[in-house]
Amino acid sequence: MREKAEDIFRAGIQAVQPQEIMPQWIQKRDNALFVKGEKIDLDTIGHVYLIGAGKAAAAMAQVLEDILGDALTSGIIAVKYGHVLPLKKIKILQAAHPVPDENSVAAVNEILKFAEKTTEKDLVFFLLSGGASSILTDFPDGSNLGEIRELFENLLQCGANINEINCVRKQLSKIKGGGLAKAIYPSRLISFIISDVPNNDISTIGSGLTVPKLYSHDSAKDILKKYQIYDELSENLKRSIDVGKQKTEEAVFTKTVNYIIADNEMAVNAAAGKAEDLGYKVIIQSEVMEGLAVDVAEKITQKANSIKADNPVCFIYGGETTVEVNNKQGIGGRSQHLALAALLNIDKDKQITLLAGGTDGGDGPTNVAGAIIDNSTVENAAQKNVNPKDFLAQNNSCHFFKETGGHINTGPTNTNVMDLVIVLVDNPC
Repeated sequence: MREKAEDIFRAGIQAVQPQEIMPQWIQKRDNALFVKGEKIDLDTIGHVYLIGAGKAAAAMAQVLEDILGDALTSGIIAVKYGHVLPLKKIKILQAAHPVPDENSVAAVNEILKFAEKTTEKDLVFFLLSGGASSILTDFPDGSNLGEIRELFENLLQCGANINEINCVRKQLSKIKGGGLAKAIYPSRLISFIISDVPNNDISTIGSGLTVPKLYSHDSAKDILKKYQIYDELSENLKRSIDVGKQKTEEAVFTKTVNYIIADNEMAVNAAAGKAEDLGYKVIIQSEVMEGLAVDVAEKITQKANSIKADNPVCFIYGGETTVEVNNKQGIGGRSQHLALAALLNIDKDKQITLLAGGTDGGDGPTNVAGAIIDNSTVENAAQKNVNPKDFLAQNNSCHFFKETGGHINTGPTNTNVMDLVIVLVDNPC
């Protein structure tokens, strides 16, 4: 059952690989490009440039490099450490995720400097995927990286969701909230985006690097007050939050178009297809999976425990949960945390297998995609005298699964469309 669950999970990941999806959006024939059916005569273009950021940027760039061939002049991308692939004309920068480092700041400066050379006659492709908000990090004048790191570590640990975190990020950045589009203007800009946020809100993905929509400074301030962080900020950061950010001119976006080319729904549907091939009745949860991981785990296991059917059933969930961190020394991620919480609730009389994993291959600060549980996990924990409740309370899910087994190891997957949870019930009667 574990092998089947992992096969279903990997089928979802495969469906949102750049090499699978990008050729559907852009083709080159003779001396023309066709982008979603629109013909772009290369004779009318000065230079074709490529810029990218995120965990999947290298894989996306590799595909686009092959499609563009000699039409591509040069490019620059920023990726998470370890997400590098061989490229021919594109410079690769590496930086930290989920908490930024000095290279994150350097990446912003290099990309903005690269953007300065683009002209009105040029065409720029921007490749965006999850992780860009950390990989590209800057801060207001008078502030510093240490203050920004502390702020966003606090937001991550208090259970703030991605929309809230990126709202604050946009408020404190010159490149986010449309800043990159402004730097590229007046070149024509085409963005290909792999979505890692609920409901595919383009203004949230990567903190809206090429999108005009901005939250008001009141929204950012309200979020910081909600989580009792605002009063702890330095005076410089408070000033930046209070003053607000000048809205980017609408004219900047008249030459910008954003296309979402892959999302969580695509991965869920592909996973469902694989589950059906394996003989399961598939039940897809239509609502986006979000909220605290422990609460989501309880709801998921309640459904699995209560299902009655004549044949094996596969539940599939897609989305992104959050975790409240009570112990900063604990190691884990939201998928491992969810799987561990689910272990406390599954019906031991049923044959239930649950896999929770990140489609990017990384869960929080760990190098595993997530974890898988079943009744054997309970037995292993008992044999090793390991109490799952203690590990859950200490935010130490990674160490629990190191002790009992169950980690999902994919390595970097070159994509990122949030998380999947696969639940197999093999004796639903």
